[in-house]
Amino acid sequence: MPIRRADHAPAHSQSMTEMPATAPGLPSPTSPEDDRLSDLDTGPDQAPQKASDTSVGSPAESSAQAPAGLGESDRVALPGLRVVICEDEGVTQMQLRRALTRAGMAIAGIATNGQEAVEVVLRERPDLVLMDIRMPVMDGLEATRRILESFDTCVVMLTAFSSDSHQMQARDIGASGYVVKPITSDVLLPLIREALWRYRKGRPQPS
Repeated sequence: MPIRRADHAPAHSQSMTEMPATAPGLPSPTSPEDDRLSDLDTGPDQAPQKASDTSVGSPAESSAQAPAGLGESDRVALPGLRVVICEDEGVTQMQLRRALTRAGMAIAGIATNGQEAVEVVLRERPDLVLMDIRMPVMDGLEATRRILESFDTCVVMLTAFSSDSHQMQARDIGASGYVVKPITSDVLLPLIREALWRYRKGRPQPS
């Protein structure tokens, strides 16, 4: 009577479909959008968001790319605009610079206190000013008042103060926008567009 041999498949003969997609020790593939994510977040750690929610615009961004159905402010083009950042916190300053340059905007100057903000803005005459309220030497509200007395431009306040009184003060001195920290790029860029739209709407158009 023939001897019946047991059929034991060796451990290493597993189906290729069960092998991991990436060999151990090698980096997993990434998509081009990974490099476009902004880490602009001045607050505590937050849960990861989808790339479409946190990515910032590229230099090729234009109002023509705005999807149908968006409002007028959503169609304001940012690439090519010159910006002065007035912020005394180094990390926030760096993150703002990164988000704005990725959106195609040019950084015309940096100021770390209110007096310097006035000097840099009046010298560079930018299209947009991002102004922190709490700064040394001179606060951002006073700096904005002095700037707008001499030079008409769009000023967006960046601050941790969410009180109505601070927002009213900012509006009364002529600020076009008000952004409360912590700030993320998906919030910052639409609010900048809205502020620019509001600023331009309130100014007479050239004939």
